[in-house]
Amino acid sequence: MSRLEASIRTPLSFRRNMSDGAAQFDEPAETVEIAFDSRLFVWHAIPDGTHPHWGSTPVGPTGTTALNDGGIIDNELVEDVATEVERRLSALTYLYDVPAEVLHSGATFEDDLFALPMTTGPKEPGWARKKPPDRIILRRDSEGLLKALGWYREGRNAGSPY
Repeated sequence: MSRLEASIRTPLSFRRNMSDGAAQFDEPAETVEIAFDSRLFVWHAIPDGTHPHWGSTPVGPTGTTALNDGGIIDNELVEDVATEVERRLSALTYLYDVPAEVLHSGATFEDDLFALPMTTGPKEPGWARKKPPDRIILRRDSEGLLKALGWYREGRNAGSPY
């Protein structure tokens, strides 16, 4: 198996159980799995100062998902999976009303979806800690709905330099 890694520019992070009040600001974000339709995505929260390549530089979240289960990886497969990553970000942007965009992505030969990703980027300023959904199901039978969801995310990311 191999996986797609996507560095995400967003202030969004997840924690399954959050304290009330100001105490939640001291709790670290968690790496969580979120099912999107039939695909499992892992949202990696990388603690500051722990990444082997970035050192003490705070890095933002990275999403990983399986590319295949041992078959051939070609450009079409990578593009299809990257499109699913974008759709998932559109759904999260709508659900939590926060900007989210892929900075860069790439295929790796890592087998474990939960292993530390090498594809990362700088942490986005801001803070939007949420409880993760277990599953997101997106209606695929409405092209208009898919476009509206994508346009909504484009609007939330309008101030982005990317």
